[in-house]
Amino acid sequence: MKRTIIKYRKLLDGRIEIVDFENIAYVQDLPKIYEEGKPHYYLYGNIVYYTDKDGRNGMFAKETAFSQEEFQHLITTMKEAGKRLKKILQNQREAKIKTIYI
Repeated sequence: MKRTIIKYRKLLDGRIEIVDFENIAYVQDLPKIYEEGKPHYYLYGNIVYYTDKDGRNGMFAKETAFSQEEFQHLITTMKEAGKRLKKILQNQREAKIKTIYI
């Protein structure tokens, strides 16, 4: 999977607005074990849904604005979820049946 890209800008009132995002997987393309665990994030339609490690849920789309603290929490959650997904995918690759010809 490609790395997620979040494009944002700081608004005059200090909040941070999501301008665009790329490389966020659709929920149906992710392993069920990832979706059912925490943290995770995925795209459904044009909205990104996420759950942090404590089970708090959130969502955003383009033009969503966050306080600086909320934005930092979002980015931290997405980084942690990305690491978790990477481990899940590695484990799935390692669990595939292997063949030895003798």
